[in-house]
Amino acid sequence: NHAFGSGQSGVIQFKIERVDDRLHVRFTDDGKGIPADEVATAFESYLTTELEGGRSALELFIIHDLVTKTLKGTIQCESEAGKGTAFFIDIPMTDVIEDDA
Repeated sequence: NHAFGSGQSGVIQFKIERVDDRLHVRFTDDGKGIPADEVATAFESYLTTELEGGRSALELFIIHDLVTKTLKGTIQCESEAGKGTAFFIDIPMTDVIEDDA
């Protein structure tokens, strides 16, 4: 809903890799992007660029909370209006998967 306008299509890509004891997740889209002045506040609760359409962006606040508090990782956002958005998530594997040994 946020990356592409009504009737628009585009490309969403995920790259997930394990690097040592870390899990790196990269999510990118070629959608409408986030204006530069809103990237810094993208993870704040109730930030939205779609309020007139009845949508809120609480999802990014929840994802940030899950990644940083529950999974003890980090998340970053890079975006440019009209050129898509990228999210980079880094999570310690020791907190995600328990060793079966």
